[in-house]
Amino acid sequence: MLRNITHDLKTPLAVISSQIEMLNICEEQEKKDYYYQSAMEEIGKMNKMISSVLRLTTEERELIRKNARLTDVSELIGELCKSRRAYVESRELELIADIDPGLQISVVRDHVEHVFKNYLSNAVQNADRNTQIIVSLKQNRDAVRLSVENQGRQISDELGEKIWTEAFTTSPDGTENTGLGLFIVKEISLMEHTKCGYENTDTGVRFRFDFIDRSE
Repeated sequence: MLRNITHDLKTPLAVISSQIEMLNICEEQEKKDYYYQSAMEEIGKMNKMISSVLRLTTEERELIRKNARLTDVSELIGELCKSRRAYVESRELELIADIDPGLQISVVRDHVEHVFKNYLSNAVQNADRNTQIIVSLKQNRDAVRLSVENQGRQISDELGEKIWTEAFTTSPDGTENTGLGLFIVKEISLMEHTKCGYENTDTGVRFRFDFIDRSE
């Protein structure tokens, strides 16, 4: 990760350096304004990248500190669906909750919330309008499986290898998200010694996460 960040910072630093040199020798005010604006844009990109990294390290540290407790995950996911229904509907989408009742396991509550929120946000961002977001919570062998499905564009094999990496986002300008959500979901799966993933469906994409009882 440090290697990637270092590499990504070299380009804006080089651009800023050249723009400052041009400001020093340029006499035309119009060109000076252009070089100044260009340098400020690159500084903004660097600031955004550094802020994302700092937030990532903070979130990871907080996640690691959490302790597992017996949690009614059926009730928790139900509450989360209810609290975010208005947000989903504001994007011209319908939220369908298919939750088995009474599923209780010893788990880190914040981990469950983080996975749900990121999966839902990702689904809403990529769903076709006037379609459904389907949230499912089911017993799956020795785990409780949370899945969030949306109808829309499928994930190509090329993107499938990138979506779990840090700072990767399909948002053109990064305004929709920072690209840290799925990366941290993957980190949570490693902390929990469990599995996460996705599969393309006939009409879209379904993301899944298996929560394992940590009381044993």
